[in-house]
Amino acid sequence: MLTDEYRYKILKLLEDNASITQRELAGQLDVSLGWVNACLKQMGDEQLIQAQRSAGQPQYAYQITPCGQRTRRSIAVSVLSTKKSERAALERDISELEAELKQRDTSARGALRANS
Repeated sequence: MLTDEYRYKILKLLEDNASITQRELAGQLDVSLGWVNACLKQMGDEQLIQAQRSAGQPQYAYQITPCGQRTRRSIAVSVLSTKKSERAALERDISELEAELKQRDTSARGALRANS
């Protein structure tokens, strides 16, 4: 499934290198080649990108359309908000785990003193 986060990542990679191959995209995103192919087709259907093949070239060059540029900017705001929320949740989880471990360490030291 093509999420906004992957849509953003693909648009960013294409913006950085319009001649990037599907295989290179798959490697950089750590996904399968077939998945990248399906995503690029979907993004073409959504008019976010255009695939163009130069004469004599086996691979496509991908151009981000004006719609793709606008979508990339709006997705960036959404992805940033999501990442900030995820970070806040992770920070809470880390604090809770640290407090739990500190409490267990304190209890274990108390038990050792009582047994001494």
